[in-house]
Amino acid sequence: MKLLYFLSIIGLAQLAIEASGQSLLGTSVRGTVRDSQGSPLSYASVLLLHQADSTLVKGAVATESGQFIIENIKSGLYRVAVSAIGYEKVYSSLFSLDAGDQHELPALVMAPEANQLTEVNVVAKKPLFEQQMDKLVVNVENMLTAAGGSALDVLERSPGVTVNRQNSGLSLNGKNGVLVMIDGRLNRLPMEAVVQMLSGMNASNIDKIELISNPPAKYDAEGDAGLINIVLKKNVNEGTNGSYTLSAGFGRFERLNGSLLLNHRKKNLNLFGDYSVLHSRTWMEHLGDMRISNEGIISLWDFNSHNYGRRQTHNARLGFDYSLGANTVIGGLLSGFSNGFYGDANRLTNIRRNGLLMERSTMTDDGKDIWQHQMVNANVRHTFAGKQQLSLDVDYLLYHNQNPHDYTNLSAFPQQGTTKTDLTNIKKESPIGIWVLKADYSQALGKQHRLDVGAKSTRMQLSNDLAITHNRDGAWRRDAALSQLYDLDEVIDALYVNTQFQLPKNQKLQAGLRYEYTRTDLGEPGQPPVVRRRYGSFFPSVFWTKDLSKTSSLRLAYSRRIARPQYSLLAPWVIFTSPYSFVTGNPNLLPTFTEAVEATYRFKSSYLFSVRSTHDRNALDRFRMRVDSTSGTTVGRPENINSINGLTATFNFPLRLTDWWQMQTNLIAYGQSIKTVAEGKPVSLRIFAGNGLNASTFTLSKTWTAELSLFYTTPSFMGIARMKAMGSVNAGLKKKFKNGGNLLVNVTDLFWTNRMRVITDNPAVGQVGSWGLNFEPRVVQFTYTNTFGKKTVNAVNRRATGSEEERSRGGVTN
Repeated sequence: MKLLYFLSIIGLAQLAIEASGQSLLGTSVRGTVRDSQGSPLSYASVLLLHQADSTLVKGAVATESGQFIIENIKSGLYRVAVSAIGYEKVYSSLFSLDAGDQHELPALVMAPEANQLTEVNVVAKKPLFEQQMDKLVVNVENMLTAAGGSALDVLERSPGVTVNRQNSGLSLNGKNGVLVMIDGRLNRLPMEAVVQMLSGMNASNIDKIELISNPPAKYDAEGDAGLINIVLKKNVNEGTNGSYTLSAGFGRFERLNGSLLLNHRKKNLNLFGDYSVLHSRTWMEHLGDMRISNEGIISLWDFNSHNYGRRQTHNARLGFDYSLGANTVIGGLLSGFSNGFYGDANRLTNIRRNGLLMERSTMTDDGKDIWQHQMVNANVRHTFAGKQQLSLDVDYLLYHNQNPHDYTNLSAFPQQGTTKTDLTNIKKESPIGIWVLKADYSQALGKQHRLDVGAKSTRMQLSNDLAITHNRDGAWRRDAALSQLYDLDEVIDALYVNTQFQLPKNQKLQAGLRYEYTRTDLGEPGQPPVVRRRYGSFFPSVFWTKDLSKTSSLRLAYSRRIARPQYSLLAPWVIFTSPYSFVTGNPNLLPTFTEAVEATYRFKSSYLFSVRSTHDRNALDRFRMRVDSTSGTTVGRPENINSINGLTATFNFPLRLTDWWQMQTNLIAYGQSIKTVAEGKPVSLRIFAGNGLNASTFTLSKTWTAELSLFYTTPSFMGIARMKAMGSVNAGLKKKFKNGGNLLVNVTDLFWTNRMRVITDNPAVGQVGSWGLNFEPRVVQFTYTNTFGKKTVNAVNRRATGSEEERSRGGVTN
């Protein structure tokens, strides 16, 4: 497979070199639309017209910076017509195009209409899923069953995404190692912190979610399974306006949340901000069993835990964009959140040996998991006269995590007729500081060639202070073996180059190379590092597309990526799940390297079929359980898997059954071959699995809409353990009011089938057992949304913020 990757890169590179030397690279016309003040005019309609009869040849829409390009034009005489709401229509002069010409028009300046409309309401509806050539887009606003929920709830109902709430994991298309971006910013937080953050993020603040399985070189190489980009809502209307959301619901307990978005856009200045709050109480059941065989003695463990939690979350953002002129935009952003989870768990554990009940313990856990975050960002973007563009970003992020636990364990020994009580206290604090510096430069080289280069540096420093004390005989004593103070200092420097070619016969080629150098030190203060790593790697990517017709195309892609171990997986932290079991980190974890080849065929415009082949080296098994047969203690910690070979097929298609019933279906099938070593013995596993998502939208009337979504996933792997099939049925109803408001009612997991069951059946390495999770069934949510202020589009002069252009891994914005 590596030879195939290498040959595909060489072949595509040779095609690019040969094509760049040809004189005919396609015929096109490009230009810029501006208003009478000289500022770029966004989203104007651009039409290419025949000179002879003014018939339409092709059309385009101007970008946020007012630029447009129309490609693949036949030779002839043409003119361009431009129109925009609130402006007089403008025409270009006549121009002639010969084969291979790339004609550039002078700036097209539009004047306001003499009798400008005072109010124009713009209404557009996007499909729930949009399959684009490089990503699958989930338009959250059209997911009725997401109303009143969190970002994590939306991801759980997104095609190909699997959420593991117990182990705080996310997977994409059957692969772990996916990373999450917020507005293009990729974070370096541990996955459990990301999952907690997403569970406190109001879904009403989300515009769309982008699922990117094969990112190009301009993105960080981090994330071997790909990237999930959550794009928050932005307002493009002029004047002062905003929106609000109020939501109330119940499962076993209440769920309340609300949000407020404000925006002021006037001429060169845009001010924006939002605030959201969430309060909910939750319930979860954790159950499992384990079988241990040692010298003819068979021990059976079973446990059942009921977890009651209370989550309180506050999120806020405040930012601005200011245009210094037609070509320069500066911006700034302040953001932060406070996300607190306060939980009480009661766990009953039974231990039997040769059929006799030897011990019954009842453990209570009073715990907190509180994350606080502040971020400041400054950015500038400048477009030069020669169409070069330079953008600079500086971010500084602060995080602070408190995760204390108080355990009380009462054990009874029926065979001896005795009891004992143990008390354990855990205090854990983790302050984190992150600096991110980033520069990107883009320039057109020739008429059909574009070059992008960039550099980035990320430095993260954190301290993980873990103190564990026990009280077993009336006195508190520090556990020296488990208590630790660890510091992490990690620097990742990166350079990238990315090129794009327009080739003959409706072909496009994009090739990029990224280099990242990593320096990681993890250890106790004043002591030699437990982990000291220095390594650099190249990450190539190649993308080739060809339009086969107006409604069909073919895309081939190759990329190499990395997944570095998160600090929480490296540091030896401890969380007790029972008196004789706990989970911890592993300082010997290695980074995962992934190579992927993907082919995508689009037909009938919106039907997509793709096949993806991947090879993982040192893949991650987040929590591998191992049992000490002597003490009976169970320890779960992350381990590396030697290799995983995977093959994934995806089919995405819409279907309109009637005028009132539209259906969107996403089907994914994948196979995995896993080879590794556990407890010194080889393990070889194979599995074929898949999942499907079907969402039906019913237009009942002009003001009533209903939605029914079905999700199912077949049995699959979780590391070297097997996860049973699971699924859910969700329903929603939406009512539109004359004042612009919307009332939504939705019910999730109607039949309580979204239950997780994981089985470990590897007796050769001493791993036999199972565990499962039950979540709240049938959560009902009522949500009301509305807008206020000016709801008109007088001049659609939307300017992109610096953060919209970023592809950073440095932090998280809410």
